[in-house]
Amino acid sequence: EAFGGVSLNPDGYSVEPTDHSAASGDNDPFTPLIYWRQPEDISAGTAGYDAYVASLDLAANPPNSGTYLFDGAEVFARTVLFNWNGGSVADTATFRATVNQLVPEEGTVFRISTTKPNTTSDVFVFTTTAPATFTATKGDVNLDGSVNVADVVALVSIILQIDTPLGEQEYAADVNNDLRLNIADVVGIVNQVLGLGKKTQTTKALTSVEFGLPELVATQDGYVYLPLELNPGEPIAGLQVTLRYDPQALKPQPFNPSGDSWEGIISLEHISEEGQVIYLLYSLQGRLLPALRTIGMRFKVIDENRASEQGITLVEAVLATAAGQAVDIVLGNQETKVTTVPIEYALHQAYPNPFNPVTSINYDLPQAGLATLRVYNLLGQQVRTLVDQHMPAGRHTAKWQGRDDRGRTVPSGVYFIRFSAGGVIHHNKIMLLK
Repeated sequence: EAFGGVSLNPDGYSVEPTDHSAASGDNDPFTPLIYWRQPEDISAGTAGYDAYVASLDLAANPPNSGTYLFDGAEVFARTVLFNWNGGSVADTATFRATVNQLVPEEGTVFRISTTKPNTTSDVFVFTTTAPATFTATKGDVNLDGSVNVADVVALVSIILQIDTPLGEQEYAADVNNDLRLNIADVVGIVNQVLGLGKKTQTTKALTSVEFGLPELVATQDGYVYLPLELNPGEPIAGLQVTLRYDPQALKPQPFNPSGDSWEGIISLEHISEEGQVIYLLYSLQGRLLPALRTIGMRFKVIDENRASEQGITLVEAVLATAAGQAVDIVLGNQETKVTTVPIEYALHQAYPNPFNPVTSINYDLPQAGLATLRVYNLLGQQVRTLVDQHMPAGRHTAKWQGRDDRGRTVPSGVYFIRFSAGGVIHHNKIMLLK
């Protein structure tokens, strides 16, 4: 042990007062003065290692044995030992007092490096201290002794990062024992509450699902519609999606699916941190999500320029089977760019419709070019040309006051709008009432 390069123990190693380049901050003191010896017998298996340990002269300082490859090609020229979170080397008043605290912290990952080729006969032994034994029932997230809908609510709050779980809560919430808390565990608890076993769910097993974002989306009427492209092949029981965005440019909107196929499906969203939103879709009735290829999320546009600069990022996606198991995700595109220019030619429904005396007709041009917008009657006769000229890319609006090309008022009835641009033709039906 040493500090500042001055040995506190003549027989020990020095600790450098600066961080190593592999570390960050100033709380990782290290020593560069440890060299390794290579045993003379480096054959496969443990015989060489066992012989090396048996020959150690522990009375020597330091213990000495084997071939010390100090000259020439060294096996390990220098080994750096870190003391994670062992106090700040810049704080001479507290460094030595904290250097012996319990390290490393929970979650630290270790890597073993060896110069001897590993073989199938090699055995690596790790010793850990087992955590306290948990007695909670799987699914009893709120630890009240029973599994019910309150536990679903508690787990949803944890997934949405509204609440932080205790150790035993994490154990109880991980219903499928995959060491992750997500929508799959929600489905698992719902199955428990409803008394549904895995065998009662009659859907085909899903091994993997493709999931991704479109590369480009366009703003429209002050919003961005983000279609999430998935291809499960079979219905799923739950969906969890985390998206990152610029909070100064976009604001997430609630996901409100409609239609009979979405009956009984709960949709939740929560801004877990600034610029990050989590969406959850599941059912308390054991219903499955519709087998759709696309699920759309909406964002309100606050600043179009910033939105186009930052875009939207897919952080995480979790799909749950009816049995409460997470499906492996094959991620497609994870970055979506936002543009104020339309991405396709489109003719939108006139508004109002029916109308009297005037209606507005919106159309989109992703590229500049010739565009035509004409009105026809039921006989196919041209009534009025609203647009027939070169137009810039963007969103445009034309108005029709119910008059023909000569300025005469046309009778009540059904008319057709024909839009043509970029080789694309669209038709819409409108009705004039008087």
